[in-house]
Amino acid sequence: RIFSISDLHVDFKANWLWLEALSQVDFRCDTLLVAGDIAHGIKAVAAALELLGSVSREFFVPGNHELWVRGE
Repeated sequence: RIFSISDLHVDFKANWLWLEALSQVDFRCDTLLVAGDIAHGIKAVAAALELLGSVSREFFVPGNHELWVRGE
C-alpha cells in the first residue's frame, strides 16, 4: 500500500503524540510519502522522519515550513 500525509506540524504536542501512537507493525510493508510541513525546527523534522521511517518505508518532499529551517 502507498499512503501520503502532509502538514504534520509536530511542533504541536497533540500532533507529536498522534505520530508516536502509530503502530510499529501495521505499516511495515507500506510506503509513505511525507509531503512536507513537518515542523519549524530541523531537530523536530529529523525526529519525525526517524519515527516514520521505523513504521514504513518513507519518501520526503520538503514543504514551506522546512524552508524556514535552512539556517539551523
